[in-house]
Amino acid sequence: MFVGKTNFHLKAGSAVIDAGDNSAPDLPPLDLGGKPNIVDGNGGGIAIIDMGAYEYQPPVAEAVTPARP
Repeated sequence: MFVGKTNFHLKAGSAVIDAGDNSAPDLPPLDLGGKPNIVDGNGGGIAIIDMGAYEYQPPVAEAVTPARP
């Protein structure tokens, strides 16, 4: 499940998110796009490397400012 035919970033829900092996030798700290290479992409509470060149980066929730009465 890639973003596009020539865009090999992973889509949310891809089976290869958090499916790699953190003990693999010589893992670089950044992925091919310069993003952190080991993140908790599926929200399971454990950061596991993805399979592939680009680590899935889950969306960051925006802070919401409460409305004043």
